[in-house]
Amino acid sequence: MGNRLRTLIRNVEKTITIDLKEDDKSEIASKGGRYRKSVFIYPKTGDSRLYQETSDNLIVEVNSFANPFPFVNQSINTMIYDSLVKTELSNLVKQYELEPFVKYS
Repeated sequence: MGNRLRTLIRNVEKTITIDLKEDDKSEIASKGGRYRKSVFIYPKTGDSRLYQETSDNLIVEVNSFANPFPFVNQSINTMIYDSLVKTELSNLVKQYELEPFVKYS
C-alpha cells in the first residue's frame, strides 16, 4: 500500500502542476510517504507593481492523512475566485479562467 499511495500522491501533484516548473533547489520541499510538499516557480505577468509583496514561488502540498470515505463531491474554488466574486469583479473570473471545478471519478 505504501508505494501505491506514494505514487498516487506524486501523480496528483504532477496533474495539478502540469504547467509549472519545479524549483529543485528549494529547502522547503519535503517528499515523504503520505505527504508531499514541493515548490514551483510561478511566472508573474502584467503590471509589476501588483507583485511587490508576492513570492515567485508557489508551494503545493498533497497529503493522505485523512480517510476519504465517506466523501462528498463538491466544487473547488480558489481564494482568488472567492475574493473576485465578493468584490463584484466576477468578469475577471471568466477572463482569467478561475471558475470553480469539480472532478468526479
